[in-house]
Amino acid sequence: MEKVTLEHDISVFYVKAHSFPDVILEVHTRLHSLIPDSNTRQTYGISHPENGAIVYKAGFEEKFTGEVAAHNCETMVLNKGEYYSIMLRDFMNSPNSVKNALTTLLALPGFNRQGYCVERYLNEKDVECMIRVAD
Repeated sequence: MEKVTLEHDISVFYVKAHSFPDVILEVHTRLHSLIPDSNTRQTYGISHPENGAIVYKAGFEEKFTGEVAAHNCETMVLNKGEYYSIMLRDFMNSPNSVKNALTTLLALPGFNRQGYCVERYLNEKDVECMIRVAD
């Protein structure tokens, strides 16, 4: 575990999963079908509890202001600041690795309990799991 800093707010447009964790791959596939250059995009998985259930969103960083209007998606902001982080290499070969990393991060003291669990997909094999440190 380490700490990383997001230097600026990140505007993300996303597709929301209708259930969790059953359709995570499906929602990422749907998101990638929206954008022709999706392989060049920074991709995120964003989750948080809401009314006793986990809400999961797959999103892309918005490249320019107003881009989201063309894709009929909702938006949110990942706030700049310090995050606890665990890097996972070749995560697809360990099906529970993301869940285990997020569980480890959520057990740490001092994270922002109003924030989100964030998966930042660096490529097809590596993902950085993060939670924001409390202000």
